[in-house]
Amino acid sequence: SDFVHSLFAERGFGQVPLDPTAYLRRLQKDNAWYETHCRRLHPWTHVAMLEELLVATLYMRAAYGYVTRSGMFDSLVSGAMVFSLQKAIFDVAEDVDDNSNTAAFLDMMGLAASNVVSARWKAAGPCQPAYVLARDHEMQWIVLSVRGTITMKDMLTDMAAQSVPFLDGTAHEGFLIATEQLLNDVGAMLRDELLAHTGYRLVICGHSMGGAIAAMAAAKLRSEAPWAAGCVSYGIG
Repeated sequence: SDFVHSLFAERGFGQVPLDPTAYLRRLQKDNAWYETHCRRLHPWTHVAMLEELLVATLYMRAAYGYVTRSGMFDSLVSGAMVFSLQKAIFDVAEDVDDNSNTAAFLDMMGLAASNVVSARWKAAGPCQPAYVLARDHEMQWIVLSVRGTITMKDMLTDMAAQSVPFLDGTAHEGFLIATEQLLNDVGAMLRDELLAHTGYRLVICGHSMGGAIAAMAAAKLRSEAPWAAGCVSYGIG
């Protein structure tokens, strides 16, 4: 059947969903949701924004460094290993050295080492996310890519889920603290890079927790820093 083919065709054992019935239920639900919302959409005409989103997505992936470059997130099983058994053997989020992570990032993005302005590959503690700040001369971006949840410290940030005031609304407390810490760490560098590269745009992006922090950082900068009035954020997950 089409269902069996979708589960097993051209997949290695490690890529097969762990619960095929859950996969079917989720697939049906997602397809129905997708079709319903697509019918509500106006025709998409902003091709340039889609192109930017695709490039930002590459940066989101590259912010995981060695983990994604080595293919550890390429299947459900190998991804689950990163958060479980792999940690007991060799914790790729904590034990891989900074040079290897930076080399993986550069390889995935096709950048020269001189275009990495700053990087923090190991979270110093909860609410201190890993990130890479780089120059993309082809896109004319100063891009800050924030890594998502992968360490126990990141999970503690996720768990600090109390709603607290943020701008005109509320936000996740752990993500807000992480946003403020991140901007304290890189705010001056962001300003200096924009001043040094006339016509470049500040882009903050991230996946999962990183996407939430990216959106909040961009909103905070646009609200408080005149030099960042043109800042945009992209996030997935």
